[in-house]
Amino acid sequence: MGRQLSVADFDAIYDTFEVSVWRWESQPVYDEPDEREPFERWRAGGQDDLSWLQGWLDLVRSATAAGREFRRVRRVTDTPSDYQRWLATAVRANIEAGEEVRTLREDQVPKLGLPSYDFLLVDNRSVAKMQFDDGRFLGATLHEDTGTVDRHRAWLAAAWQHASPIDAIRGVRERR
Repeated sequence: MGRQLSVADFDAIYDTFEVSVWRWESQPVYDEPDEREPFERWRAGGQDDLSWLQGWLDLVRSATAAGREFRRVRRVTDTPSDYQRWLATAVRANIEAGEEVRTLREDQVPKLGLPSYDFLLVDNRSVAKMQFDDGRFLGATLHEDTGTVDRHRAWLAAAWQHASPIDAIRGVRERR
């Protein structure tokens, strides 16, 4: 059994990890309050200035400059939704800041035995299994037992090996 983490406790992981954080993203949509307005503006044909993302980008730049690693594999549907296409354009800033991001086609998920929940592998020592309600992040359960960590590490390694660079998403459109 793991230890329950609040959203704030989960967020603190990014300030305290020592070596690496690897994220598996399987939700079709994330309902993040700070993303709503930029996403709707993008859908309407407007420009996303990414101001909502600056805190994250600063964190990634600082951590990667110190030699720490951020990796993410994002599950995408065969026909990417507007939300997935928007993320594919916005995430370029993450990559420029030092985060490594790939996408995995939805049809690959069951072949690789990947879970339907999101998780974060922290320093190869712990796993935070994330909980959502209709895309809204509620918190996570932190697990540190070797079996759980090893299983999630293997899943991420398989996902990373089979994933593609973010630009491989069909239908990504630039907004200029």
